Amino acid sequence: KKFFLKLYKIYIAFLIIITFDVLVEYNFGSNIIGYTSYYSGRIASFTNDELIIGYIYCFLALFTITFIYKKTNFFYFFLISCMIILISFFIGERSNLIKLSLLTVLFFYIHSFYLKKLDVKYIILLSTIIIFFITSLYIFSKNTPQGNKLFFIDNLIITKNDKISLNLKGRFYGSNHAAHYLTAYKIFLNYPIFGIGINNFYKESSKKEYEDKKLEKTKFRASTHPHQLYLEIISEVGSFGLIYFLFIFFYPIYISIKSFLIKKEIFIISHLFLHFYFIFPILPSGSIFGTNYGIPFWFNLAILLYFSKKNLIFNIKNHK
Repeated sequence: KKFFLKLYKIYIAFLIIITFDVLVEYNFGSNIIGYTSYYSGRIASFTNDELIIGYIYCFLALFTITFIYKKTNFFYFFLISCMIILISFFIGERSNLIKLSLLTVLFFYIHSFYLKKLDVKYIILLSTIIIFFITSLYIFSKNTPQGNKLFFIDNLIITKNDKISLNLKGRFYGSNHAAHYLTAYKIFLNYPIFGIGINNFYKESSKKEYEDKKLEKTKFRASTHPHQLYLEIISEVGSFGLIYFLFIFFYPIYISIKSFLIKKEIFIISHLFLHFYFIFPILPSGSIFGTNYGIPFWFNLAILLYFSKKNLIFNIKNHK
């Protein structure tokens, strides 16, 4: 218990430091040690040109969300959650912001349905506040670099013969992600059973046979990984590896939910949500076989399994 309580406090300290640093860079152009982002609409913070501070921030926020919930009353927890989402928006990493926002909102509904039992008035009020928050965020930020990046304003709306339509397909095929995703899928078709081997995506994707002239950025297809978890798995370890990883991904969900319903140990929720964050489908992600994404994934998975197997109850003062 002492180990985990210290760990949560340390991570909250990191969260506060990064929050301050992001605000400094957002307002002054560089962070507290002078790093500046080369990408418009993105914050570099302490990760400099790697631009993964959004992922680190979301990891810390989800890791400690239950601890913060238990240490504050609901009103302050709601304000802190809104601030965390806003900071994630300032960072400008769209995929991380979407996943963090969805999981945070889900936490509030779990609070209503399970922890506080069903309260229709609360549900209506919460839904109204969420809609108001999203609408306000759109109105006040749509012309900023972050807002333009998040809400797909540029190159998204097509006006033809006085008719307005969304250019989702065009936006996707003109992105780097399209080059990565489609190349990974073609690799899987060529090596469907065992894939090309871990960390071989860059070498394989560089080959001429994967060039697709229909893609605007096909020359950028070569990367260390395809930036999508499931495409990385099927391209590098094939169908065999996919079955293995699906078991690793979904079995912990089953045992953790089962444990939560029996033991009612709310600290499982933090690590279950973080697990959801790592295995979230469709949206871009880091490399499961790399250190930045892989090590935190396995670390959190170990904690999730531990909480699910052990009857570990935290007694925290000022529990609300």
